[in-house]
Amino acid sequence: MSRETDWRMLGNTNKTDCNAIFRFFSRIGITGDHVRKIGENSLSALEYWCPDLASEIEATALGADLPVWYLASLNARTEILSTKATSYLGECSTAIYAAPDINMSKTIQTWDWHDVLAPCGLMTELQNKKGMRFNLFTEFGMLGKIGVNSAGLGLHFNILHHISDNDSGGVPVHAVARRILEEATTIEEAIALAFAAQVSASSVLSIFSHRAERCRAVSIELSPFRTEIIYPQQNDWLLHTIHFLASELVSGERTTDDTTYKRYEHLKIVASDMKNKGIIESAAAMCGPEGEQSPICFYLIVHNLIPSVGKLY
Repeated sequence: MSRETDWRMLGNTNKTDCNAIFRFFSRIGITGDHVRKIGENSLSALEYWCPDLASEIEATALGADLPVWYLASLNARTEILSTKATSYLGECSTAIYAAPDINMSKTIQTWDWHDVLAPCGLMTELQNKKGMRFNLFTEFGMLGKIGVNSAGLGLHFNILHHISDNDSGGVPVHAVARRILEEATTIEEAIALAFAAQVSASSVLSIFSHRAERCRAVSIELSPFRTEIIYPQQNDWLLHTIHFLASELVSGERTTDDTTYKRYEHLKIVASDMKNKGIIESAAAMCGPEGEQSPICFYLIVHNLIPSVGKLY
């Protein structure tokens, strides 16, 4: 297969993903003009915070033969969705075991997103200007999401909802995740990058490092109001679903998904059973004795429009 064919396939996939998400925005009552405004504002915010990533969006749009605002809006998906009060049932659940006496942190996450909006996942390996490699699990056209880098640092991603979320178009939270994976070699560097980003939508980035001497994992809760840090608590486990844990942010909680609390309590119960197991066994232990009926497993049709299936990644 030629390089030209590769880029043509990439462009077609980007167009498919953009069209799907724009139809979804329309179905939930977000107008095209509003989508474009937030996308363009988010791109401007990104250009100020990290010009290289803004340039990557522009270059990807050019290569895919798409308007720049299409790719800008795709990457600002969370920022656009945050303007709606509704959250969807069964979003992501994350668990990180970061005990100081183990060689490497053990992590697992369910990635729950609408299948028809991301028909093709993307696993890719990139290298930054200093030669550090980073591997991403993301979607075509998206700067980043979940991943690890060769400095021994990794990242999980969960959406959050806060009353301070707004339509101003801040730095895309997916771009924050990407920059951390591309640049950060320590948890402290990851925290500094996250705190420097002015966001307009909320998310939590759970960071882990197997080379850290002391703190080996944190969850960074991002919101327009403020950014807060959550440390491992229950027997060296760091657990997160899609509600705020920081006391400074709990009062502004805006999720309408009551399954997030059930899933968090479920993780607390099964956490100890996930230790010292391979990935398949850990996934089974994460579900617990309920199996596919576990609160973390998600099979739902939203308004009979978008079929959604939970995955373990």
